[in-house]
Amino acid sequence: MIPNEGHFVWFGPTFPFTHALAIRSLWLTNQPSAIHLYLSDDLTGQPHFDALRAEVSALRIHGTGFDELTEGVDVERNELREAWDSLLAERRFAALSDVIRYLVLHRSGGVYMDFDTITVRDLAPLRAAPGFCGREAILVPGALERRSKVLRRFRTGPLHAVRLACASFRGGVRWFKRIEHLYALSINGAVLGLPAGHRVTRQALSHVPALHREVGRRRPRIGPDLLQDLIEGCDDVAVLPPAAFYPLGPYMTRHYFRSYDDVDRLEREVVTDQTYVIHWYNDSSRGPGEIDCESIRREAGHQLFAHLALRYLP
Repeated sequence: MIPNEGHFVWFGPTFPFTHALAIRSLWLTNQPSAIHLYLSDDLTGQPHFDALRAEVSALRIHGTGFDELTEGVDVERNELREAWDSLLAERRFAALSDVIRYLVLHRSGGVYMDFDTITVRDLAPLRAAPGFCGREAILVPGALERRSKVLRRFRTGPLHAVRLACASFRGGVRWFKRIEHLYALSINGAVLGLPAGHRVTRQALSHVPALHREVGRRRPRIGPDLLQDLIEGCDDVAVLPPAAFYPLGPYMTRHYFRSYDDVDRLEREVVTDQTYVIHWYNDSSRGPGEIDCESIRREAGHQLFAHLALRYLP
């Protein structure tokens, strides 16, 4: 059984409201025994952080130092430290978050989540599995990207244009659902549940020293790409369809921030009985303006993101 514990990682001196929303939604839907937050900076004095810490009794704060994170973890420290120091010197914080994800799950198990998520359902049915993650509908999985540039360009051009069109207009969600099968389904680790000592985390940590130099060329190399290599075809991790965590994939998540006359109908199209978490892809989704409690209350009647987030406000 996967422990009912959450793990989040953040590099930075500020703490956006959406980070607090991600943790609060997990807290309210799952009541975890602990939510571990790994921070590069002391965030005391950040209003959203202070409010969250006062409200969520299960919150546990940790640092992101290499020695602290590897304590009690059976890894080859010298090679891993070399990779860690290299990624840190190059400020590749997304890749460092991947390494931390493997370390903390290997040591204690639980569910790792990215901050651009909203948990909408209890994960208990998933935690009964030997491990779980989800697929997303994307243009190019890592294996294809590494294999053929010509094939990649031939495949992605028309599909990217169609996806942009579906992301740009009302009704695009329904259009895209009809052609989603044309896109590659690839494993993403933005939501990853594993028990302590699982094969996947052990193998991932052993691969990081040899692969970390490829991150400059392809950012997901030690994240989704590596997970795809380690999990695909194996039976010790349940790989869920996009509806579970990624009901709207990259670019399509702009619909979370678009104005709709009937937001309830849109929610029924996007959030099904198979959906546990909404990953909203901060790097391709954010609408204009800052997200906070007031904007969510103001937009909840016609914007899907605000409509979903409203129930998790403090």
